Amino acid sequence: MLLTVAAFPGHAALPTAPVSFGTVKPTPSGVVNTKYQDGNDGAAAIPLIMGTCPPISLLTTDTQSYNLRTLCNLNEPGSPLAAISILSGTLPSGCVVEDIAGSDGINDGITCTTPTAGSGSLVARATRSGATADSQPFTILVTAAGTDTTDPAIPVGLAVADGGDGFGTVSWYPSSDASVSGIATGVVDYQVKVDGVVVKTVDAPSANAQAPLTETLIGANDGKAHSQSGASHTLTFAGTGMGSTTDQALLWCVSVTGDFRAITRLSAYSATSGTGGSAGIQARTSDAVGAQYLFARWRDLDDKCNQRYRGAVDAAAANGALSAVTYTPGSLWIMLERSGDAWTTSCSADAVTFTQTSSITIALGATVIVGPAITSGSATNTATATFAEFNIHQAPRVSTGVSGSGGVFSVNASDGTNRSDDSATVTQTITGTPPSSGGITVPPATHTVCYSGCDYTPSDLATIAISQRVPGDVLELRTAVAFAHETWPVRAVCSGTNGTANDPIWMTVRDGDHITLATATSAAGDEGILDWNCSYWNIVGDTDGGTDGLVISDPTKHRTDRNCMHFSKITGSKCYPGVRRALHLRGGTGVAFVGLEVNGADNYVSSRIADEASYILFKNARIGSAGSNACDGCANATAIADGVINTGTAEGAGTFSSGDSDSSEAMDFCASHSIFEDVYLHHSGHVPAQPCGPYQVWRRVTGDMNWRDNSDYGTYYTGNHALVSKTTSGRAMNGNWSTTLFGPLYENNLLINAGTEPEHQEWIETAQL
Repeated sequence: MLLTVAAFPGHAALPTAPVSFGTVKPTPSGVVNTKYQDGNDGAAAIPLIMGTCPPISLLTTDTQSYNLRTLCNLNEPGSPLAAISILSGTLPSGCVVEDIAGSDGINDGITCTTPTAGSGSLVARATRSGATADSQPFTILVTAAGTDTTDPAIPVGLAVADGGDGFGTVSWYPSSDASVSGIATGVVDYQVKVDGVVVKTVDAPSANAQAPLTETLIGANDGKAHSQSGASHTLTFAGTGMGSTTDQALLWCVSVTGDFRAITRLSAYSATSGTGGSAGIQARTSDAVGAQYLFARWRDLDDKCNQRYRGAVDAAAANGALSAVTYTPGSLWIMLERSGDAWTTSCSADAVTFTQTSSITIALGATVIVGPAITSGSATNTATATFAEFNIHQAPRVSTGVSGSGGVFSVNASDGTNRSDDSATVTQTITGTPPSSGGITVPPATHTVCYSGCDYTPSDLATIAISQRVPGDVLELRTAVAFAHETWPVRAVCSGTNGTANDPIWMTVRDGDHITLATATSAAGDEGILDWNCSYWNIVGDTDGGTDGLVISDPTKHRTDRNCMHFSKITGSKCYPGVRRALHLRGGTGVAFVGLEVNGADNYVSSRIADEASYILFKNARIGSAGSNACDGCANATAIADGVINTGTAEGAGTFSSGDSDSSEAMDFCASHSIFEDVYLHHSGHVPAQPCGPYQVWRRVTGDMNWRDNSDYGTYYTGNHALVSKTTSGRAMNGNWSTTLFGPLYENNLLINAGTEPEHQEWIETAQL
């Protein structure tokens, strides 16, 4: 068999398989993609698609050109060539967009000549004849020539949550890698430890290579001094302080556009005289003495944290609320967060729990200067403060799942050469027992899909995220926070993108995440939410024997709404999304579906595995639908409300006609040489599944026609057959299999049937074994 076996104890493995880029085709019917002119409505498609650009990393001593046309896999058949530009983001100083390939005056990419150290996020755009195609965001990092010897900032804000099912979630604020002498490599990964032992290494979602801090003097110079050691900055200054309408202070800062979070430990503070000084993190619009600002600070006067701010230029400054407790330098972490025009100050005595002191809304503009700041409150007496582990970043909290019984957790950060000290610890017990292992080992992700910070967004699953995969790629779907549940209103479409028998392509869900694909977009024909015509793919939702990692079609209605159990077209509304099928496997060889749930869609067979497919594996799956083929419009609301089926009306006639049935089989499975193993099939209204292909094995399968048979629902859950074997010609397919001879082989299966629908009298319609 072409199905190779991969990690099912005692059973055959997942199909293994490679993929070439193939040809770029218009989007499937009904799906509109902005990278095309008019979707697939008959208008000529514009074959201009920008792929994923890899990160660019170079040194300040480099002179290097990057052809983004080839680097970003731009697909542009025909002529003329598209022009490349930078849609968003700022190139480092010393880098320009220019014609580097053909000397034809058409810009192809970027040339950097001894660029200045720094980093940025860019989006490239290809433009031709009014059509555009944009890349996913990619980074460009310029580091100073030399060796990075500085540790990244120690992670703070560690939190551990018990999931109650043998799993827990560990999260923390991301670290940044400080720039020393212009050198900053960026954070590469984090280690999660339990009881001092590394249990997991997590790739850093953002490098957070911190740009060098520079001096900003506010007002007159009164004894300023500065020194840096790694990520720690020591500032000395006098200054009259943050006065009513004018300021005098010393900052070492960096310009930041947009939302951010800045954190530092005030590790030491001393003053030559007086207690009028303060130290912390300040954000300002400029170095003018009357500029708007927000100062998250510790006050020497009373050892408390608060927010000092000026909301308008040259206006009187004001104070936010004081912290309820006092803090001591050495054991004080200060955090300033910006979200739009909202500014929040929080302080912590243990680097784990941050307590908000106040949050204020003031408009400072998109770009501010941010950094450690000090003033002594006196023009004649200096104060000195050391800001350790200064860390500014624009990324969300890092989150990952862990299993086991828990213990004492900590985390550290690495830039690939240097690793920080471990964070402050959190003790947490993990309760519950994980599901029994399904024995599936998934390779590390090569590409990721999520709503923020990944290579692709969910909408790309219908286009480039799938079509650009090659053999060995692992496309990992992720929720914003590990172990979360998200519903993506999208389809996943594959056509002609193939792996090989020895090098498959994978589409997986990150371990512990739960993702539902449930597009509400109406579609013509028999499109599927998961619509597949590719070979040698492993589609894995759960690796631990569960079935809810990847869910196809929203299960909410057909699980809970009794009107959707039998009458899914009540008063013109529909219980399922406007697509006919949840899963449609149109063809292909060597495709595995593991650890997923497939729910009913609207109309026709909810899921179909066509007879053009072969060597298909379903393992650890739940496949079902709900509805009735004894009901059409169901205009009689009374009959619907009381849940009573009109047994006196024949199919095809009267109010309860099946002429336009809302559901048929939960699945037609007509592929040859295929396996159904550890699968639960359920339906309420017709048939859970129909095997209609040769050389099939059905092992440990439950066909439940009486799904959720609750006594208070009376005859609501009624049905047709628990299992029907038919030929493909009997299922309106190509009829490649005129008989089910040579299969299916049934082993250790359980069939449960209600069998009360009046129009059905037979148990098995066709069975040739």
